[in-house]
Amino acid sequence: MKVFKLDEALGAWSQRGLEIVGEDADGRFGGSVALSDSGDRLVVSSPNISHQGHNGVGKVALFEWDPTAADWSQVGTDFVGTGTGYLGWSLAVDSDAAVIAAGGYNGFSEEGLLVQSGEVAVFTE
Repeated sequence: MKVFKLDEALGAWSQRGLEIVGEDADGRFGGSVALSDSGDRLVVSSPNISHQGHNGVGKVALFEWDPTAADWSQVGTDFVGTGTGYLGWSLAVDSDAAVIAAGGYNGFSEEGLLVQSGEVAVFTE
């Protein structure tokens, strides 16, 4: 995944940092993205990623712009979904990406049965 920033003085787009690469081609890294208002925090999902033998668990990662390194660095660890909920199918953040809402289109009933009721997880700093 690549991030671009508009240089208004030049009227041209330039890549910001290096390409961010997901861990698994089948995970659909970049399936959803959300950016803070300042453009310095980036949330990226891999909704189809497998984890501990479960397919389609989903992961969400938060990256922050490091002006010294002129590159993106991951903040903390991945937020990992449960079961096969496809966490990260959709994303939303508040203005500074301190609150992240991640949706998935599957979910589980109280009996542990997979149902397509969906799920939402909210992460805060």
